[in-house]
Amino acid sequence: MKHAIWIILVAMMLILGCQAQKENTDEAETQEPAVEQPEVAPGFDDNPHKDEVVAFVAEAVVAIETDGTAAFDEFRKHDSAWFEGDRYVFVWGLDGMRYCYPPDPAGEGKNMTSLVDPAGRPIGQMIIDAANSEAGHGWVHYQWPRPDGGEPVWKSTFVQRVTGPDGQNYIVGSGLYKGTE
Repeated sequence: MKHAIWIILVAMMLILGCQAQKENTDEAETQEPAVEQPEVAPGFDDNPHKDEVVAFVAEAVVAIETDGTAAFDEFRKHDSAWFEGDRYVFVWGLDGMRYCYPPDPAGEGKNMTSLVDPAGRPIGQMIIDAANSEAGHGWVHYQWPRPDGGEPVWKSTFVQRVTGPDGQNYIVGSGLYKGTE
């Protein structure tokens, strides 16, 4: 009798174990796959304005190196050399803190490390990683709506690390939306 009860208990444990394993397998199959990080955005290689964006960011780097945070006020001026239409310069700290964001100054003072695009690409971390790279700069590709709204489109953003006159390190960047030819 004891032997029969023992066999029944072992059989029940095996059945329950198999059921739990199947549930875990089913759950894993329904999880979304990791979002693929594109090496470049579609159409980016053919965009003739890439060098202009790099030069624009280089000018902003010089402004920050020279004027420090006072340059941020200039970057926010609408219809200026720094902010016109969907062309603007933004500034973050290396920790992801957003210091200057001309399209929406109310968004300044927020940490952007966890920012993701609609497909789940970790934009915030990609920007920080590019600026913290050995080169200190790089392109980041993701999807984002234009400042005037609408559906997200591919955007390629060039970022560069810069040190202000006070020794503070920043990330300065500007982007190029797909269709900006």
